Amino acid sequence: MIKKILALVVIVLALYSFYGCFVNGQATYKLGGLSYTYKAPAYQEIKKQKETLESDQAKLDMLNDSGIKNAVASVEDEIKNYEAKKQAYDMLALTASRADIAEANKEEKYLLDYLWIKVGNYAADNNVKFKMTPNDEDSSLTFDITGSYISVINFIYDLQNDGELDFAIDGVVVQGGQTVKANFRVENVDVVTSPENI
Repeated sequence: MIKKILALVVIVLALYSFYGCFVNGQATYKLGGLSYTYKAPAYQEIKKQKETLESDQAKLDMLNDSGIKNAVASVEDEIKNYEAKKQAYDMLALTASRADIAEANKEEKYLLDYLWIKVGNYAADNNVKFKMTPNDEDSSLTFDITGSYISVINFIYDLQNDGELDFAIDGVVVQGGQTVKANFRVENVDVVTSPENI
């Protein structure tokens, strides 16, 4: 009889413990003046962690499937574009006169407000944050970009392929994992604050 009672008490305590852990993540036992609390992750907490893990896995799978392919395609397009421009430049260098060379080496003048709008639109389109710093001493622009890898690459691609800006981007440095920080310079850019100076 005593064994049956003890077995029943153990079963009740086990069920109580299971229910407490399932709902609250903990179970408390009190026997006389003593109490003991057993803590374990609650079912809802485990379920939430599982959903978060599955969501992160889905994002990672999407990046592996399409993100990397898009990035590789973008880089390949950029290489082709660079090769085409290099060939055109080499041909021009062979046939250019002194006047043509002087014109090519002339610094481009840009209105600061125009640059903020133009570059800001590309930043908004690609969901990146940017800081643009004009350097008057050496007539250049310095860019600091933050965003996902794909967004940063697409932003740089858009800037370099804008015929109106005609930016020669140099020294691109990319750092980071999911959130990427990049910086680069644009040479031979004279930034002015008044339309009268253009």
